[in-house]
Parts: sequence; structure tokens; C-alpha cells
Amino acid sequence: MRKAADLDPLTPLFLAHLGWALHCSGNDEEAIRVMNSVLELYPGDYYTLRVRLYACITGKRPDLAVQSRPLVGMHIKSRQIALGLEAWACAAAGQFDEARKIRDKLVAEPAVEVGVEYYVAMVCCVLGENQQAMDWLEKAYEHRLGIISILAGEPTWAPLRSEPHFQTLLRKLDLPV
Repeated sequence: MRKAADLDPLTPLFLAHLGWALHCSGNDEEAIRVMNSVLELYPGDYYTLRVRLYACITGKRPDLAVQSRPLVGMHIKSRQIALGLEAWACAAAGQFDEARKIRDKLVAEPAVEVGVEYYVAMVCCVLGENQQAMDWLEKAYEHRLGIISILAGEPTWAPLRSEPHFQTLLRKLDLPV
């Protein structure tokens, strides 16, 4: 892959997007493999780290998700987003008390960073706190967070798909229900 990246500097970006597409189509093991190859060349790439974390969580690889926590925290400039992703990784790994502790610390702070609502919603969803997840998603919608546009394809939201409130939110976003 090094030669491909030398020939075309967009190769890692293309592969990161390929990893995202694999993740959204449910092929998380392949997404993890692709993301790991990108991280060999660019170990601190935020987007790649985030997609690998997503794939680890929904791909039932919480061991890798928990291992990713320090990397994500080191390379994400937003401390609050890093905390949200860490809480999500803990929840997916079954470390529910730790996930709640991190999430509660996060929501006790003034939410000044864009995207925090979305990541808190993700943690609540994994913890099975569906109403709280919807409340946070509504806040993300009200704040017009761009990341909310991935709701329809992101596997994390599977537990909410049958919820009327979630379907209403998808319709408000003009996304497929």
C-alpha cells in the first residue's frame, strides 16, 4: 500500500471511505482490515481511527474498540468527542459502569463542541437507553449537526429503527425509513 500511497496521495482517503462503506454494509471485519492497513501508513488519522472504532463496535470486536480508546483520545483534537467515543467503546465492550461514568462526566460539562450530542446518543443507544438516545438525537437535529445525516446507514442505530420517534426523525431529515 505504501507504493500506492506514494503514487496517489488520495489512496488512504479512498480506502478510509471504502472502510466506511464496508462498515455500513455490515462487513465490519473487512472494514477493520482496510482501516488497519491505512493506519499502518497514517497512525494518527482521525477519520480512519473513528471508522475503525465504529467497525469494531458493531462488528462485535469490543476488544479492539477498547484498545482503540487511547489512540482515539490522543489523535482527536476535540476532548469531548474523544470522551463520547471512549464511552461508546466501553458500552460496546460491556463495560457499562465505565461507559456511564464517562458519559455522565461528558454531559455534566457545557456542550461547547459540535457533535457531542450525537456521540452521547450513541452511548445511550448501546446501553439500551432508547428514550435518552432519542432525546440526544433530537438535540443533534436541533443544532443542525451534519453527522446526523448518517442515521439511516449507521448500524449503531439498529435498536432504534423500529421506534416511531426514530422513524419520524428520519423523515424530518428526508432519509429512508
